[in-house]
Amino acid sequence: MPVSRAALPLLVLLVLSISCASGRQLAGPDAVSDGAGSDDRLSLLSAPVDPSTLSTVVTGEIRHVIRAQVDDATDPSYGVINDVYGPPTWVVPGDMAVATLMLWKAGYVAEARAACDYLARVQGADGSWANQYDHDQLSPSSNGWFTRMTAEVAITLAVVDRGKYEPNLERAVAWLSRLMDPAIKGGNDDGLLGGGFDRTGAVIGDRWASDNSYAVILFDLVGRIDLRDRVLAGIEHVLAQPDRWMRSAHGDGTAAVAPFDWIDFAPAQMNLARFGVAYPAQLASTIHAQLAIAAGGDAGAVRASESSTQLTPGIGFQASMVWQLVGDLDDATTHRTWAEATSGLWQTTPDANADAGGFIDWKDTANGSTAPSWQRFIDTSSYYVFVVEGWHY
Repeated sequence: MPVSRAALPLLVLLVLSISCASGRQLAGPDAVSDGAGSDDRLSLLSAPVDPSTLSTVVTGEIRHVIRAQVDDATDPSYGVINDVYGPPTWVVPGDMAVATLMLWKAGYVAEARAACDYLARVQGADGSWANQYDHDQLSPSSNGWFTRMTAEVAITLAVVDRGKYEPNLERAVAWLSRLMDPAIKGGNDDGLLGGGFDRTGAVIGDRWASDNSYAVILFDLVGRIDLRDRVLAGIEHVLAQPDRWMRSAHGDGTAAVAPFDWIDFAPAQMNLARFGVAYPAQLASTIHAQLAIAAGGDAGAVRASESSTQLTPGIGFQASMVWQLVGDLDDATTHRTWAEATSGLWQTTPDANADAGGFIDWKDTANGSTAPSWQRFIDTSSYYVFVVEGWHY
């Protein structure tokens, strides 16, 4: 969503800048971590595929994402991918990182490299990425600096060209590792990262399942196994629940109460089982029970969150990534069928901008309304491609 411009207080910037300058160096680009999965051809972290092997529905969604990218090499914003079709005034680094990783895996290497170069240019001096950018200033226009944004972007840079972006990665890891310090995040020394900073620069002390799952992948990619394993221990000992993970925990370890949504299953979407994370026994059925529509005209749809009346393809594709990984192919297939054939949200014909592709963000069962047709986000298309191709983290 669009967010307002803010700036970190000078003290916070100073503290994090000192951390970046004095932070431990990453393992060399050829270092091998003891994490698994990089040799899996379906892993998003492994080599790109031959784009000629992709299905028509996948290439259609890829074209939709590329239409949101600035391809004029003389433009200062060259390579940026807007969150939706149109001028890049709504640039969300986390969403852009997901789309860039999709383009890379799909074999659209030039587009992915251009996007990574843009992301590298807008990284803050302290190592972070803000929640949103306006390309005209190459500057933040955000309401905060969330942990997830920096971790997602750094993952993509590490996958696309670890050597080229090593300085960016070192700064990002230094910034993120500071958020593990109780003196910064507050509360218990639990191994988890805090949530970053809000629009005023105040620390977000809650430990989010999504933030920490992305951090595990990043720390593994760059060879910081010490940090990776601290976060994994925190996920196991603080966030794990019988049928889900806490979407977020306060600094004292108690759960932040909120309706069930994708963050409750984020460790599984990030495929943390490959690092030995034990999934809750009833995870797949819990996702189904809390989010899926089981019967009626919208059977197979997925709610934005528990009890929500909004049905959203994007959250459904994220849930489908989990269902695929745990072997619940029926739920994944049913949701894809709803999104493609029943929902009425898939833009299969060109719109007024001659842009086909993408899924309108939501429909509301309470009043029959839908999101504006231009709200067809690049991350939703990317998650769809992941599901169709069976790609995973």
